[in-house]
Amino acid sequence: PDNSKKEDIKKTASGVKKSEEKKLTKKEEIVNPATKKAKKQVTSNTSKPLVKKRRMKSVQKTKTVKEQRYMLQIGAFKRLKDAEKLKNRFETKGYSVFIVKEKGKKSVFYKVRIGTFYSKKIAYKVKRKIEREGKIKVWLVPIK
Repeated sequence: PDNSKKEDIKKTASGVKKSEEKKLTKKEEIVNPATKKAKKQVTSNTSKPLVKKRRMKSVQKTKTVKEQRYMLQIGAFKRLKDAEKLKNRFETKGYSVFIVKEKGKKSVFYKVRIGTFYSKKIAYKVKRKIEREGKIKVWLVPIK
């Protein structure tokens, strides 16, 4: 009877009772090198891994899309002199105005345009403002 009690109390080389050795959990940290072997044996029998693998959130790859930009066309003329008059009229109001020369099938047109807008919404606001102030028709032109 006394011998069985001595076996329970008897410690292993690691310094941990055999009965305690089976109770080791994943959260316990053991400093003694001999007990690390015991811990490895205990944890290797468990079904759950010691380290949880974190799932990386998938990062959506964004395509580099060239932003659409817009201009406002306030007039188109066959004569450069007429285009320059309109340009000067809107420059005095503070707009960034330029003239684009385009060749058609039979003739050349001088198109008077305003600004570069990175937002369609803002371009429409300016368009409405110019139509009210200048009492002219304005076209929204996407830049290719």
